[in-house]
Amino acid sequence: MGTPAATTRGMTEHDMRNLGAWIVDALRSWQDPEALERLRRTIETYCLRFPVPGIDTSDGFPLPRIAAGATAATVRRRAAR
Repeated sequence: MGTPAATTRGMTEHDMRNLGAWIVDALRSWQDPEALERLRRTIETYCLRFPVPGIDTSDGFPLPRIAAGATAATVRRRAAR
């Protein structure tokens, strides 16, 4: 995680504060799947306003969904497909 990934997408200092608050929210809610799902939807919607250069998001979020509670190994296996 770092600011270059966010600033490349056009995010500002205000957006960085939102990102930080969401990280705190996720850490505080780590055992609440419903809260994490609400947070995921909020972040996904917010990030669609800041497209990644070179990635077409005109049809919605371009990345496959990762189930709540997925382990790092699960994420790596999906990425390797």
